[in-house]
Amino acid sequence: MVGDDDIPDFSDKEVAQDRTMVTDGLRLGPHVGQKPWLLVVGGKRCVGMLFEVRNGMTIGRAAPADVVLNEEGVSRQHARIEVVAGVVRVSDLASSNGVRLGGRRVKINPLRDGERLRLGDAVLTLVHMDDNTSVVTTNLRASVDALAKVK
Repeated sequence: MVGDDDIPDFSDKEVAQDRTMVTDGLRLGPHVGQKPWLLVVGGKRCVGMLFEVRNGMTIGRAAPADVVLNEEGVSRQHARIEVVAGVVRVSDLASSNGVRLGGRRVKINPLRDGERLRLGDAVLTLVHMDDNTSVVTTNLRASVDALAKVK
């Protein structure tokens, strides 16, 4: 039988903070049956590009980067994307302009769905999609193309 003592009181700040950390961990965690992708949502030349996230992939302005973003302020080897225990994280590769998440510069940081990642003028966001990506990809690209024309 559950008594009143077994029900947590979230009015306590410390307990509320623990609850928030657990919720954040769930948002960061793996999405069953879905793959992580990076969608370019800002910039002058690369908006609409979509890349499936692979562990250890690099993003930069030129080869040998796995993902090439031809945008101002993107270094030749700008950032590395890693997947650790289902969590996608970004690392700065000593780039000139740094890696920014939510407006703050970071060295190594996990990415959450919808969070904006800025590399120079390029802005990317993390999205998770299931294996039926052809329809989703087409719709995402069409939406991004429409937004780009509005500017």
